[in-house]
Amino acid sequence: MTSSLSFSQVGYPKKIVIGKDTVIAVTQKQVKQLNILHFDYKECNEIKDSLIANTKKDSILIESQKKYSVSLENQLSTQGKILLNTTDVNLQLNKDLKDAQKLYNRQKIKTGIVGGMFTVALGALVTLLIVH
Repeated sequence: MTSSLSFSQVGYPKKIVIGKDTVIAVTQKQVKQLNILHFDYKECNEIKDSLIANTKKDSILIESQKKYSVSLENQLSTQGKILLNTTDVNLQLNKDLKDAQKLYNRQKIKTGIVGGMFTVALGALVTLLIVH
């Protein structure tokens, strides 16, 4: 099929039926405009696809960050419990140490008293033996 410039340039695009075929006739200016629109459409689709892919990646990263954040919160909670438990254990150990020191000091005093009494008794016995 060949193009004919005998058609009027007014009112384009035109629908032309040739036999069983339907053809749309457009001007050169309209062809350029359609090509620009088609290129822009393809470029917009590429940008849209890229944005969707980046959004999916960002969503995966955000979900990973959320899971990591929950994990860190759990870890901090556990460490806080361990720290409180350690503090309680240290307080109990200090109390036990003070109690043990008091008991030791009492035993030392008792031993000193008993030892002193033994020495006095021994001295008295020796004195009695010497006197007799």
